Amino acid sequence: MTKNKEINIQIKEIKEISFFLKPLPLPLNQIELGKNLLFGLGFNFKANIESEMFTFRTVVKYNMEDIQEPVVELENEIVFYIQNISAVVSIVNEEMEIRDDLLTTLAGVAIGTTRGMLAVNTKGSHWDKFPLPILNPKEIIKAMNKEK
Repeated sequence: MTKNKEINIQIKEIKEISFFLKPLPLPLNQIELGKNLLFGLGFNFKANIESEMFTFRTVVKYNMEDIQEPVVELENEIVFYIQNISAVVSIVNEEMEIRDDLLTTLAGVAIGTTRGMLAVNTKGSHWDKFPLPILNPKEIIKAMNKEK
C-alpha cells in the first residue's frame, strides 16, 4: 500500500438486502435493550482494486432471551468508490489488507446508515423504541483486529 496518495471516497449505492421483524414476544415494558434484548453487528467487505470499488455489507440482529431466532434483522450493503484505493487496500496472498483509518471511516458510515435504515423500517412498530445504540467504530475495528 502506498501511503502518500490522496484518496477520495464517494457512496455509489446503498441497498437493503433483507429486513424482517417479529411481533413483540413480551409486553413492551418488559423488554430492555442490553438486558433481555441484545443486538449483534456483523460486517463483510470486498474490494475491487481495478474498478476502485469497495463493498461494505452490514448485518444487525436483535435477539431475545429464550428465543432462538432473531426478532429483528436488517442486512444492507453500501458500495463506495475510493479514488486511489491501492493506497489504502491491497491483496496479499489472497487476503485483503485495509488501512485501519479507512476501515474506521467506512464502518462509521455503515453503522450510521444501518441505524437510519433500521429506524425507517421499524417506524410505527413497537421495535422503533430500540434504535441501534451509538457505537465507536474505532473500538469495533480494534476488536476485529484482535480476533485475527
